Amino acid sequence: MKQLSTLFLAAAIAVLAAVSCTKPGEEGGEGGSASKDFRDKYDIYEGVEAVDLGLPSGIKWARCNLGASKPWEVGDFFAWGETSPKTEFTLANYKFMSTVQSGWHPTKYNRYKFSTLRDDKYALEEEDDAATVILGKEWYVPSPADFEELKKSCKSERLYVHDVYCVKYTGPNGNAILFPCGGQWEIARDKTVAENGYVKQGFYWTNVFGMVDERDKFAQEEAVAWWLNANGSYLYDRTYRMYRPSGLNIRPVSGGKRY
Repeated sequence: MKQLSTLFLAAAIAVLAAVSCTKPGEEGGEGGSASKDFRDKYDIYEGVEAVDLGLPSGIKWARCNLGASKPWEVGDFFAWGETSPKTEFTLANYKFMSTVQSGWHPTKYNRYKFSTLRDDKYALEEEDDAATVILGKEWYVPSPADFEELKKSCKSERLYVHDVYCVKYTGPNGNAILFPCGGQWEIARDKTVAENGYVKQGFYWTNVFGMVDERDKFAQEEAVAWWLNANGSYLYDRTYRMYRPSGLNIRPVSGGKRY
C-alpha cells in the first residue's frame, strides 16, 4: 500500500510538472499544437495558462506565480501596489512612500484619519495591479475572498518538489495547482532593508490593504497577504497582514470580480 501511495504521488507531481506556465507552441511551453485534452482542460489568456479548479465562483487561477515558468518556481517578488519586480526592498524605494508628510503616510491607498494624504482607497486599481499591468486586463491580484474560497473548496496538501516546499490545492473537478513557498522580503518597522526568510513558508499578496480602524496608524502600513506554512507537522493557510513595502509573491487570477 505504501508503495502504491508513493507511485500515485509521483504521478501527480509529474502531471503538474508536465504543464508549463506558457502558451503551447511558445518557448518553454508544450511545443507544437496543443492536444485536444490540453485545450479541453486549460484556458490560455495572454499566453498564460488559467486552471479551472471547478470553484463555485468560476474563478480560474494561473498555474504559476507571476514571473515563474514552472509551477514549483517561486517567481518574482513585488511590494504591494507596485507593478515591477525588485531584488531590493527598502522604505526609500517604495512606490507610495511619502516625502511630503513625516512618518508613514502613503501617497495612495491612505485611509488614516489624521493624514493629509488620505484618499480612502483600499483596493488596488488596475494601474497598480501587477497581474493586470504585466499580463493584461483578464488577470488581477486575487482578493482575500478568492484565497478563502480556494481553501474552503479545495483539498490541500504539502509537497516537496524540486527542492521547494509547496502547497498543492486540488479543486472539486480534480484539477490542481501548486503554490511554492519562497519566503518573503520583509521590512520590519525597525529596519530599512529587507532580508529574505521563512523559505518553508509562502506569502502572497491580495489586492487590499489591512486597514480596519481609520485611527490605527500601524494598520495603515500593512496589506492583506495569504500565508502558507508548509513547515512542521501540519499545513497552515490563512490571511495575514504584511508590511506594504515588503517583497511577496503574486499568483494571478482571472474570470471573477476584482473586489
